[in-house]
Amino acid sequence: MFLHPAAGSWRAWSDLLTLYQNRPVAAVVVWLAQLVIDGRPAWAQAVDALLLIVAALPLGWLSYRLAGAFTTRHVARLWGAGIAVAAYLAFPWTLGFAWATATTAAAPATFFFCLSACLLVGPDADRLSAQILASVLMGASFLTYESFYGQFVIVLALAGLTRPFREWHSMMSRPALLLGFVNVACFLYNRLAEGNRKSFSEYWFQTFLNGYYY
Repeated sequence: MFLHPAAGSWRAWSDLLTLYQNRPVAAVVVWLAQLVIDGRPAWAQAVDALLLIVAALPLGWLSYRLAGAFTTRHVARLWGAGIAVAAYLAFPWTLGFAWATATTAAAPATFFFCLSACLLVGPDADRLSAQILASVLMGASFLTYESFYGQFVIVLALAGLTRPFREWHSMMSRPALLLGFVNVACFLYNRLAEGNRKSFSEYWFQTFLNGYYY
């Protein structure tokens, strides 16, 4: 992906769109990465590290906001956010064995997903504009990497922790509809468009168990 002979050109953009038809946001990230890396391995590592750091920022922000449901102490919330960011950077998904290729997909997807979640648990979560923006960001996450389908339910549950129980209905019904629509639309687009995609294996349970023994 990073060693295109015409990195950063319209030809490279066209080739990436062919490869990532079902994940167009990933094509944008890889094209920009090509432009910066320009075939230099050291720059590729720098871009990977930068993507991880950028993805960790909204994760820390999200952790800080969620910690507010349990404590009002600023220092305690900072500690919680710091631990969450440190854990993400120390164990960044599958990047331990697929560093370069996974970072350009997983890190931006994490960035958009956490930004969306931050809006849904923030002080303006009840505003329609915030919910629409959160849905757009969630869609960008889905169209970068297909690992967060259905997890908007977890985001809404986390949002519920930041509100009194009596406010749950008015706070969760509209974003649930918006995010549900975005989730289904992105899933259908991912399945119908050409390009690389995840598929379900009938041997998934055997493969899962074998991972602990071999």
